[in-house]
Amino acid sequence: MEINKFKPNSIMQKLQFSIMAILPQLVKIK
Repeated sequence: MEINKFKPNSIMQKLQFSIMAILPQLVKIK
């Protein structure tokens, strides 16, 4: 059960991390 809970959390963390990494680049392009 804990593993099932952790997997979506990990995906959300990866998504947030990639967004935080991409956002500054988008700001630089502007």
